[in-house]
Amino acid sequence: MLPRSSGSALRQLSGRRAASSGQPSAKPSARAKRKSGPRRAMGIYGELSKVRLSSLVVATTSAGFLFAGGPVQWPALAAVTVGTSLAAASANTFNQVIERDYDALMRRTRQRPLPTGRISAGHAAGFGVCTGLASTAWLAAATNPLTAGLGAANIALYAGAYTPLKRRHNLNTWVGAVVGAIPPVMGWTAAGGELLCAEAGLLSATLFLWQFPHFFSLAWLAREDYARGKYCMVPVSDPTGAATASIVLRYSAYAAPLPFAAWGAGLTTAMFPLESLAVNGYLLYLAAQFYRDPGNQNARRVFKCSLWYLPVMMGASESIRVVSPRRYPLSDWCARSDRAQD
Repeated sequence: MLPRSSGSALRQLSGRRAASSGQPSAKPSARAKRKSGPRRAMGIYGELSKVRLSSLVVATTSAGFLFAGGPVQWPALAAVTVGTSLAAASANTFNQVIERDYDALMRRTRQRPLPTGRISAGHAAGFGVCTGLASTAWLAAATNPLTAGLGAANIALYAGAYTPLKRRHNLNTWVGAVVGAIPPVMGWTAAGGELLCAEAGLLSATLFLWQFPHFFSLAWLAREDYARGKYCMVPVSDPTGAATASIVLRYSAYAAPLPFAAWGAGLTTAMFPLESLAVNGYLLYLAAQFYRDPGNQNARRVFKCSLWYLPVMMGASESIRVVSPRRYPLSDWCARSDRAQD
């Protein structure tokens, strides 16, 4: 699960501490009322799609594609970015349809199209179905069936498992992290890569582990809003912040060895783990500060670090990538490692 647009989330959290009595009303803004016609419809579809969040998903997909190395096949890259954008739009729309009553309770979501009545649930669901079908068909035709299947599965996982689980169990974040780990693998398979290979494992593990310091630091800042929306998030039931900070620290530590594993697997040069020492060391330092003092200031520092951590790490891995003449499946890679040891 890749959380909502990070910059806008932090701005909304920092500026809305004034208490209001009773349930907040969800009224459309004056700006929304002024829009009409096609422009208004496109704006609503954009909000349903969560354009900023979708752009992050597309960026990780592109990173997975470019990790394949070699001459860039620009038509294939364009195809997988379009298909992933449609898949993200579908998943985000279904999420808002399912959570529309709960979104109306939260300050940071009550101005979305469904709580404000700017679009009906049926209309929004139809948009989600259309973008989902278009994504699957487009990816199958323009890339390959494997990438299309991953996209369709991710829509189902996000809307069918992660979204309802958010109000039932705090393990929803771990399910959401699987959702967030799939888009870079889609980019990789669209470039011709195997699904079960070391490269796909590195890409998915990087995204999976990154989401915990990123999301839990943000969720700690938004804990009151999550409680208002009746969501089962770890920070909601963690008054001291000890459990939340422990998760942030642990997963920051889990991410630190990944560059060394990539080098050991022959995917990058030794420069990648060397360059990662400063980046991972700084994230670990901030996570440790948050663990010692789980307050908003330290949580915000971890969150801000996570914003540049991912592009820096993925960019570094691609710049010093060791490109194989073909994308070896995991079984072939293990066999080659055994032969090298003999």
